Amino acid sequence: MKKIIIYASKYGSSTKYAAEIGKALDYPVYSYQDKQLSSTITDAGEIIFVAAVHISKPIALKKLVELCPPNMNVTFVAVGLNDYNLAEKRTPVEESITKEFAANNIKVNNIYYLRGSLDMKRMSLLEKTMFKKFYKDAKGKSDNQKNDGDQFILEAYENPDFSDVKGLENIIQQIKTDSAS
Repeated sequence: MKKIIIYASKYGSSTKYAAEIGKALDYPVYSYQDKQLSSTITDAGEIIFVAAVHISKPIALKKLVELCPPNMNVTFVAVGLNDYNLAEKRTPVEESITKEFAANNIKVNNIYYLRGSLDMKRMSLLEKTMFKKFYKDAKGKSDNQKNDGDQFILEAYENPDFSDVKGLENIIQQIKTDSAS
């Protein structure tokens, strides 16, 4: 069964992760915007979709669903800044993925999570302005006034790369194990 990797990236982390997974598993890698994807996807038996998560929704999810034939098997790798070890961060992402796929007869094998990075150079002017304002507001609060959201903004602004190489290695190993069974 032919397997392919498709990625959708906002700041570059999903692109890097997809390339690493493709290299480790020897699967071809395509951007969701690739012109030849529609013909390639119909020949695939399984897809690994690596996508940036923005505001609890994977980007290009609807586009992937449009391209997938019914009964396609998909392994999903969600990439975002949030700490997905926290169930409350995973739940809305999982709900959007499973709802969209189930409505279109697409089978979700697994959903994995990796943390990504934030590239201020790739942000729109509005995103930069908002992010800087949130940072300034959080920075101005005393420690006992800061909530989890403030702490997250400070961490993301001061150290915007949360890339997770060890987590990626674990996911690759799990995909290998799933493929062997």
